[in-house]
Amino acid sequence: MSGEKIGPEEKFSVIENGIIENGYPAKLWESVKTFALSYLRKGRPDFDVPHTKAVVYWVYRLATDYNEKVRAGDIGGEMVDSVVLITAAWLHDIGYYGEFNDVASLGQISSKKERHMIVGAEMADKFLHERAFDILSEGQIKQIVHLVRVHDNLEETKTMPETILLEADTLGAMDTDWVKPTFRGREAWDYLNRERTRKRWNMFRTPLGKESLKKVVDRFKQFAFAS
Repeated sequence: MSGEKIGPEEKFSVIENGIIENGYPAKLWESVKTFALSYLRKGRPDFDVPHTKAVVYWVYRLATDYNEKVRAGDIGGEMVDSVVLITAAWLHDIGYYGEFNDVASLGQISSKKERHMIVGAEMADKFLHERAFDILSEGQIKQIVHLVRVHDNLEETKTMPETILLEADTLGAMDTDWVKPTFRGREAWDYLNRERTRKRWNMFRTPLGKESLKKVVDRFKQFAFAS
């Protein structure tokens, strides 16, 4: 039916085609997607897979919009490497593999943040050198591993690639078009109002990220506090 809202799987299929058509190597896409999903399915229950797909979606949109505006001279700065960012988006949370059983509470997730970045970066480094060395340069691999290693460390988020991944990760955790929020009711309130969440929002720098944040937060609130 015309105008009918498509589901996340259909939406991801559309964005997947767009990513590859716009230059992301198809061989790398299949390899990194298969590798990432094999670990994400054993991460945070009912969250890591749809969340990661949402982050890939948002990274692609944010990086594409940012590069277009830089190219047009609408904003200053250097263009970012979309292949690096999309690959990092796929791999950013693989370090949560095996860390949870049936429930992943806000407290449990917070206690595992540092470890999942370290473990994820080690896994990403090994995978990329074994499976993508013929597609990516050594410099690109180092950038991807770095992004995985620091993506949840707000104090180390300074460059535009780091910022774009932070924005996509933040939006992808709350975007109800892709994932049902883990937190509901009081826990959702605590999540939205904690200092770390507010600090992430204040770190948004891309035009599209800033524009999208309020819409995503509003949808999250409607879902999380629905009776």
